[in-house]
Amino acid sequence: MTDELVILLLWSSLAAHTAVAIAVRRQTLAFAWIPAMNGLVSGAIVVYWLQKWYGYLFQGIHCHLTDQWIPVYGLTALLVSVSYFLDHNPGDWLQRMLFGLHVLVLLLAGAFFTTFTMDRLF
Repeated sequence: MTDELVILLLWSSLAAHTAVAIAVRRQTLAFAWIPAMNGLVSGAIVVYWLQKWYGYLFQGIHCHLTDQWIPVYGLTALLVSVSYFLDHNPGDWLQRMLFGLHVLVLLLAGAFFTTFTMDRLF
């Protein structure tokens, strides 16, 4: 994956989140779009880590427990999003908090990857 593609994905994801936030606020979209976006982001995190988990479990690759904070977050956020659609709503505040966290991380990552350049390591 090229740097330009990563930057494009980050900013387009942030634009999609912003559009959903505005549309839900104006009540042109249902609130269910927020858990759907949360599920999409956290699902992407889980899919990314699946190959690493496979290596940990079946290929004897060593990992540390602290390496698993991000995928555990992704799995937890995915379960919270799925529970919303299964009518076990843990609370709209939790969905909004996860959505805001995703927007913040996308904004910071987009700004970092857009402005950071490195000519050489040493």
